[in-house]
Amino acid sequence: MQLKKEHVMVDHLTPLLRPATVSAPECPVKQQERMQQEDGGRARGRPRQCNTCKWTNSTTNICQQKNVIYEIKCLVCSERYVGETERRVEKRVTEHRDSARKEMVATPWGKHWATHSASPVQLDDIKIIATASDRAKRKIREAIEIRERKPEINISNGWELLEG
Repeated sequence: MQLKKEHVMVDHLTPLLRPATVSAPECPVKQQERMQQEDGGRARGRPRQCNTCKWTNSTTNICQQKNVIYEIKCLVCSERYVGETERRVEKRVTEHRDSARKEMVATPWGKHWATHSASPVQLDDIKIIATASDRAKRKIREAIEIRERKPEINISNGWELLEG
């Protein structure tokens, strides 16, 4: 049976609820710091600042994780956004930040940030909620999280879920 976007049964979702812990490559900034410590404090090249890791309260390497459902909180007003991505979190968060900075009102973060036009763009507390390597599973889990968490910044509720 092929899953259709508009007809997904919620009672079949138990296998989708995998914990959010995944192994990911080391954050480039943390890797550089570790290598510098191993070299007795000698600096290695120009430091790269990881914009994703600087906006997270996590000790894991969120920036390099893929196939995740995530939540981002606005630093200015504490409103939240839930999304999913197949790509590295760093890439997706950069896109959110750019749409906010450019006030692209067709996007959730652009529309939201237009209300904070006097403030510099600052995303805060990026959290990985869950992982799912299959696109349909990510979309279903994203819709579940949006329904349960009711994030204020989301424009869409994701896939429509039917009660089973």
